[in-house]
Formats: sequence, structure tokens, C-alpha cells
Amino acid sequence: MDDNTADIQSIESAIIDEFLGDPLTAKVEAAIFISQGRYFYKRLVETNPPTYRYKCLSPHSLRVAFNNTAIDSSWIAPGVVRCGCSSGGNWAVMFVPPARHCIDLSAIGKLTVPLPGLVLIGLEKDYWLCAVAVEAFAPDAVCFHPPLPNIYADLKICWGENTPPAASGQTIPAAWELFISSQFSGELVKGKSKQKAYQDDIRQQLVELHRTSSRRYAQPERSLLPIGRAMTLDKLVQEYLFDEID
Repeated sequence: MDDNTADIQSIESAIIDEFLGDPLTAKVEAAIFISQGRYFYKRLVETNPPTYRYKCLSPHSLRVAFNNTAIDSSWIAPGVVRCGCSSGGNWAVMFVPPARHCIDLSAIGKLTVPLPGLVLIGLEKDYWLCAVAVEAFAPDAVCFHPPLPNIYADLKICWGENTPPAASGQTIPAAWELFISSQFSGELVKGKSKQKAYQDDIRQQLVELHRTSSRRYAQPERSLLPIGRAMTLDKLVQEYLFDEID
């Protein structure tokens, strides 16, 4: 008995029979099952008694088959640099260039401050935000912790009572607007800067940037705290969107 046959027989027939015989799926005469990274096609060829035919499928054959169906991303919003769908759901990546932003800090008030380039990564309703020290988007840019509150050490955004939209190439700008326009609390303010004066509370840097009417977030490499050992954006996206899923 070869490995493929053993894998096929390892699929519980009772589960498959229940699926094919369910009233809700009564018209389903065949199904594709996944076992240990392999694809198996099972088709009902006789009903009395139930007789099935099996076939091993390669990822290439599946890709060719499904390519006969048109796939359209629809219009992708400005700033979106990448989007797609994986086993974890829909995802998207958006670049926000360096710019001045109006932010609302609880217990402090509204400030207008320059921020470095930011990259928002969304997978369904989970979002991560990192900073980059470049003017234009580059996949090999080194990632830093963003100089903002309400972001965990793993870069995941704490939304509080807000509910962001599920990530896609069309909706991720709305998630960004919801984040940057929401009131920032005094939570998760430590460990956001290399500068000693701001290590315990990144809000102090934001207040200083507002007070001095700074136009740019100058020399971000000297202030921003890097993620790991020069983690690049490409590696970060791979880790958050694909490695954890696999």
C-alpha cells in the first residue's frame, strides 16, 4: 500500500458520508479533502450501495482548474500595496507616507504631530501597525515600533470599544481612519522610543512635537525602536500573514 492510498483510507469515511448525505448538501456529489498537506478528490459513483472513487490531486492541477473562474480584486484603494486571501482569511497591507496627523490623546487633548511612514497590516479583523524610516514604500525597509499608544509589543492594535472592518484591498483605509481618529488612551505607552526621555511614555514625545510645531518626524532611525534585529517589512508580513497560518 503506497502513502497516497494510506492517506486516502485515513480520511474517516463516516465523516465524508455524513457530509455527502446531509440534506443541506444533498446535491453535492463530490468533495475535495485535505490530509497532511495533500489534496484528495472523492466522488460518489454509485448510490446503492454507496460507492466512491478516489483521486489524488496536485496543487498545480487545482490551480489550473480554479483558474477557469475569473477572479477580480475590484478597485484597490490608494496606499494599498498588497492584498490577498489565504487560509486565515482576507488580508491587506497599506502604506501611510510620512505626514502630519491630528491625534486625540485622552487627558492631554488634541495634537497635530508629524509621524514617520507607517504600514498597516490587516488579516480579517486583526490589525498590526509598524513604522518605517523611508519616504516611499519599500518591502526591504526596516521595521520599527510606531511612536503611538494603544499598540502592543507585537504591533497588534488595541481597538478598545471600536470594531474595525474586515481587512481587504477596499476596506483597509477605513480601518486606518478609524484608528488614527480614535482617542488614544494612556495604555501601552512604554517601549516605543530609543530616546531615554520618551522610553516610559511615548506621549511625551508627541506633546513635544506638537509644542515645537515640527513639520517632519526628523531622523526616525535615531528615535524609533527597531523590531528585533533589523526585521524587514517583507519578513514581518510573511510572519504575521503566512507563517502563523501555516
